[in-house]
Amino acid sequence: MSKIYVSTGTMVGRINDYNYKIFTDNAPYIDCDGFEFMVFPTFFDRYEEVTSALERSGRRFPVTHADKDIGKYLSCFETGYREKAMTEFEKNCRAAARLGSQRIVLHLWGDMPSDKYIDNNISCLDCLLEISGKYSLRLLVENVPCVMHDPYSNLLKIERKYPDITFVYDTRFSAFHSQHEVFLNSGWFENGRIEHIHVSDFAGPELNFGSLRPIPHLGKGIAKLSELLPKISRVYNGTYTLESPEMHPDCTYPDLINKDVEFIRKTFKSDKA
Repeated sequence: MSKIYVSTGTMVGRINDYNYKIFTDNAPYIDCDGFEFMVFPTFFDRYEEVTSALERSGRRFPVTHADKDIGKYLSCFETGYREKAMTEFEKNCRAAARLGSQRIVLHLWGDMPSDKYIDNNISCLDCLLEISGKYSLRLLVENVPCVMHDPYSNLLKIERKYPDITFVYDTRFSAFHSQHEVFLNSGWFENGRIEHIHVSDFAGPELNFGSLRPIPHLGKGIAKLSELLPKISRVYNGTYTLESPEMHPDCTYPDLINKDVEFIRKTFKSDKA
């Protein structure tokens, strides 16, 4: 049965100087089945400190989200950036394995170049899959926003080259590109190609990068989640992670996070075992 996780990024971010202690203080009050560990660049020099604190929290981290800057590095042709991406990805994988994650989410492209050179980005997957495999992690590619093509088209190219790879479906990014129906009609929810979902709403308007943030609470944007999620639940029994943030400079509000979790739980077939 389905599980609902909550991203540590709902509580930890730039506004509180990436203070992971806000997560460890509030995690016991979050009503979910586990957490998705969001890696930030500020953790690179203190992985031992951060992962030790998360281990001591006693929480489960079935999924780790690799640092989003890795996609930016992979999209840059300047000397050394591909190597930097692989080095940082391996650090991410090492932290994920230590926390007991089974899967790691990857942005395969990003920043200003985005998917302009998508074939180059896809060519990096051999090495990325080798690294994640070394740590017994399944690598999941996410449908992140594009400037040249669109997420579905890019994932389709990946599927053709890597028939065993699986994807993460992000509802906000899908709304950004107006691709809900494209993904629903792809057969990927039914056949397991999509094995994880990120749930957050989208303020709009579509194709406006400035509108990707701030991220509204579920049901407060234009993603039509009340219609979308039940459609998905009829053909999909995988896992989900709440990504809508609820953070402030020195605190968070678990009751508001729990309200978003309950929004998902009412529309998906969740088993809180």
